[in-house]
This record gives sequence, structure tokens and C-alpha cells, in this order.
Amino acid sequence: MNKLKAYIPVFFLIYLFADRMLAAEAILPLQIFFPGNFNGKTVELTDNLTFSSSDAHKIPDLIATFKKEKKNTLVFAAGNNSSIYEPLSFLVKGKIETELVKRCEPVAFSASPSDIEILDLKSDKTHLKNLLFTNAVSKKVPHPFKTFETWNLDGKTLYFFNFISAALCEHLPIQKWESFEADDFERTLRRLELKFKDSDITVSTVYASKEETEKLASTLKRLKGTHFVINATNEKEFPFYPFTAPIIEGNVYKFSLKNGNTALPLLNIIFKNTGSPRVTLRMLPLDKYNDKTGNNSFSDFEKQVKDYIFEPFRVISTKEKASTGANYIKPVAHAILTKRALNTDAALMIEPNQRHINNNVINLGRLLKAIDNDRIFVIRLKGNTLKRLTESLVSAYGKDKIAIAGCEFKYFAGKTVDFKISGISAESGKTYSLATTQATLGDSIARNVFKKDMLQPFNGYFLWDIWKNNLKTIKIPNDVIFE
Repeated sequence: MNKLKAYIPVFFLIYLFADRMLAAEAILPLQIFFPGNFNGKTVELTDNLTFSSSDAHKIPDLIATFKKEKKNTLVFAAGNNSSIYEPLSFLVKGKIETELVKRCEPVAFSASPSDIEILDLKSDKTHLKNLLFTNAVSKKVPHPFKTFETWNLDGKTLYFFNFISAALCEHLPIQKWESFEADDFERTLRRLELKFKDSDITVSTVYASKEETEKLASTLKRLKGTHFVINATNEKEFPFYPFTAPIIEGNVYKFSLKNGNTALPLLNIIFKNTGSPRVTLRMLPLDKYNDKTGNNSFSDFEKQVKDYIFEPFRVISTKEKASTGANYIKPVAHAILTKRALNTDAALMIEPNQRHINNNVINLGRLLKAIDNDRIFVIRLKGNTLKRLTESLVSAYGKDKIAIAGCEFKYFAGKTVDFKISGISAESGKTYSLATTQATLGDSIARNVFKKDMLQPFNGYFLWDIWKNNLKTIKIPNDVIFE
């Protein structure tokens, strides 16, 4: 009995210190899913004009399973879902990806410039008001976006942000988005005057250069709280940060998101009463999980576009071309249709990337698979500048690779002579309107000729729209369009 009494103080001390240790290690587990980064490829149109679905359709069921097991589970839609370069995403204005994300029941919706660009303002008004664009600043009228979203969790406040670089907003259609401009990231945080506490958490998706992203991370590092900076990439970009091991700099954690069609990012955060949180990042491989209901939910979209895709626009008869394969769109056809559609004085562009159409029945699906999409811009430039631009591009790439409509000239020894526009000799000082592609504007030779102030604001014209809206009705013989 005396021995037991002697041990009582020891047990008391162990209990006391254990209680303090548990208090120090008391944890608040939180997991955040980031569905998104689909790049318009949740459902793809194959070369055989069939529909191919990615594993992204498994995501809503997968998240629902985790939510049953864990109380503190949130979903932050990462954005970067739609693409003007993917046929189905383009045709249904990104609705396939939008509906997929909505089924994940996110607490906040991020958006990339490509998501904003493709939106149908008439049918997507409600969704538009839910999109985060933290550094958007209203101009003449209030912009429609949310600045940030908050979520309270056991005394902690989570802030969800979405930052987009001004440079990535330059090609948003002016008639849709003239109500705002993108502000500097650091200036935005100062303007918001948010008083973060040590226990607060910020989660920011960032669509910007690495330099701008790093600058934002440095700004957040000086503020109280724990901050997660997320780089969402597309398949043409190299990720800034690791996928599964965040770069930790003080109170800032930086990571990139994988392709959302193959993996679902899951961020686990364990907050302790003292010290830094424990953070783990996983990219759940979607091919390892069963699909219960995902694919069925997209059949409506497939039905919506199926008849449209297979509707014949042109039929090349056997009298015109005996073979039923290898029809190729002549470069000049792009310029002819573009000039007529936009009613410009001329159209000039480097031949778009394109492939053969292996059928004499030309429908929308075959067109979209044969031609790479591009934005169409209108430039206003003087006659002598247009002549010099034509001369420079033809000299560099050859006349066969430059699509030209509305301009006539003779080319000899690297020079254009007898240069005419609409059949009349071009006047050096007169201003003409010229339609061209973004790819042409980005060419180093073209950039040496035209100045930025010649460029008119982007009005939302796309090469696919030019073909989709005009090939069926325009009165041009097949032999002018195809070879």
C-alpha cells in the first residue's frame, strides 16, 4: 500500500504532462479536394467522330465517398476546365466541365481565363456570379465576379482566392468583358484590407507567370496565417512546383495541380494547437477507382451535339474528285471565309495547322478535327504597312503557305509589285481593315511589321466559328476550298 502511495505523485505528473502534450498536439484534420484542370478533355471527339470520356467522371462519386468518412471535407473547384481548342468543350461553351464540377458541390469556384472566355453569358449568368476573380476591378459598371469566399471551421477562417494575371486577360472578348480589368496581386490584397489571424488559412489558385506567382507568395508570407499557393497548368505548360511535395517557405506552401482527367488532388492539413500544421498532398489516380454514375450524366451533352456534328455541310461529288479520301483545305479558303464573315478589306494569315479530311462528306465534326482553332483579330493599318506585311510573310514562308484574300499582287525577287486591294491599287496612306489569326500576330516576322496600336480589341471571333457558320451557306465552289 505504501508503494502504491509512493507512485501516486508519479502517475499524477504523467497525467499532467500527457494532458499538456495532447493539448499541444490536439489536431484539427481538414481535407480539401481540387477538382478541375480538365482543359476541355473530359469528353473528347475522336478522329472517327466517336465520344471518348476521361476518368474525370469518377470524381463526384469519389469525393462523396470521402465525405462520408471525414467530417471536415471541402471542395475547391480549381478552374482551368474549358478550352477553345477542344471541339466538344468549344461547341457546348464549357458546360460539360461546368456540370461535372457542380456535382462535386464545391464551396468555391475558381476560373481560368479560358473558362471565362468560353462562357455563354445568356445561359451561364448564375454560374458566372459564383466564379472567383479576386483581383478583378470594376470599370464603368460593376463586374459580376466574387472577390473571395470564406468558410468557418472550428474557430478558423478559410479564405479562398483566385488570382489571374492581366496579361492573360488581354484576349478576353471585349463585348463580354469590358466591365473590368485585372489589378496587381499585391495591390489587391492591400485594397481588401483583410486582417488575417495566425489561425486563418488562405487557399489561392493562381493563373499567372512564375514571377507573378512568386511575388504573390512573398506578399502572403509577410501576413499572418497559413497560405497555400496553387499553380494550375495545362499540358503545354511546365508546372512551377511539385505535384505531391509542396515547397514550404515559412507559412507559405506552394504546389502545382496535375491533369484533372487522370488525378484528383487532395490536400490534407492537420492543424496543431502550437507550431506549424502537418501538410500532405496526394494526387489520387482516377484509373484506380470504379465509376458508378459518372458517364451517364454526360449523355445529354452527347445527344445535344451529335446530330449537329454529323450534319453534312458540303458533299464533294465524284465528278469533282473521284477519291473519297485525303481532302485538304486550301490555305486561301481560310482567308476567303474570314474576309467575308468579318467584312474586312482583306484577310491574311499563315496557314493554320490542319490535317486531311478522309471523306467526301464534309460535316462539322470532320472540319473541327481537321483544323486547329484560333482567335481571329482585326487590324487597321496603312496600305504601305499591309504591303510590307504581305511581302515579309510571303518571302519567309512562300506564297502557298500564306492565306490571302482581298489582296492581289505579283511577287518577284522578294518584292510585291502591282499591289491591289479589292481590285484597286493600294494607297500608301489609306487605312485598311485586315483580318488575321492570333498565330500570325505572334509570328516574329509579323511582329516586326505591325504595331500594337493597330490591333483592334478582340471581339470573340474564332476560326472554328468562321467555318461552322459559313461553309454551308457561302456560295464558293468546292474546288476553291478543297484540293
